[in-house]
Amino acid sequence: LKGFYSLENDLPDWFCGSNFSYFPYAKDQFDERVQDPINFIHNEQYALHVINELLNGVTRQDASNLSALAYISIGTFGLVENIEMQLENIRRNNILLCSQMMKLIEIFKNIAIRCRDDDDDLKSQTTLLFYSSTIIFFIVNVCIEKRNAECEKVSQVIDILDESKFLQFLTRYIEHWRWNSRLSMRIRNIISLLFKVLLLEFGDRAEYQSAKSFLHKFHDIKYSKNTNAKKCTISPLNY
Repeated sequence: LKGFYSLENDLPDWFCGSNFSYFPYAKDQFDERVQDPINFIHNEQYALHVINELLNGVTRQDASNLSALAYISIGTFGLVENIEMQLENIRRNNILLCSQMMKLIEIFKNIAIRCRDDDDDLKSQTTLLFYSSTIIFFIVNVCIEKRNAECEKVSQVIDILDESKFLQFLTRYIEHWRWNSRLSMRIRNIISLLFKVLLLEFGDRAEYQSAKSFLHKFHDIKYSKNTNAKKCTISPLNY
C-alpha cells in the first residue's frame, strides 16, 4: 500500500453516496456568483479575484460562498467535458487556493468547533464542515502530487499547516470524538484529512526510505536488507 497513488485514485475516497446531493447546490452558487465562468477557467488573475471575493463573503449563517469555493476546489465539473479536464482544473484551482490557506483553515476550525460543541443548527453547520474540509483535503492532495513541481507554494502551505497547529487541532478533535461522538463532527472525513496532512508534512514512504538511508550513512550503521545484520531498534524509553 502507498500513502498516495494519484488524484484520480485518492480523491474519490473522500466522498460517500450521500455527499453527491451537495454538488448541484455548489454548482448553482458558483454560477450565481461568478459573472464570467469561462474567464475564471482561463484567466488566473480573475480567478484569484473571484476566490478572494467569495472568501470575504463567508459568514456563519451563509453556506453559499463556501459551497461555491468547494465547487472550485473539486474542479468546476460543470465546465469540463471529461475527467482529464476536471483533474487539470483541480490542480490549477487548488494551487490558486493555496494563497488563502490560512483563512481557509481558520474558517474550517470555527465550523468544526461549532459541530463539536454547539447544539443549535447542527444540520447547517455539518454541511459547512463538509464544504470547508473538502476544500482543505483537495488542496492537501494537490500539494502532495505537486510537491516537486510547485515546491515553493507547497512549502508555504506546509509552513501554514505548522504555524496554525493544524495537525494538533485534528488530533485533539478526534480524541474528543472518542469520548463524545457526534454525527455532526464528520469523523470519517476528519480522519482522512489527518492522514493526508501527515503525508504532506512528513513525506511518503519514499521520503522515509531516503531519510533512513541518510541516517545509516551519517551514523556509519552497517545494515543490509540481504543479511541478518542486527536492525536498529528504539524503545518508548528512548523516546
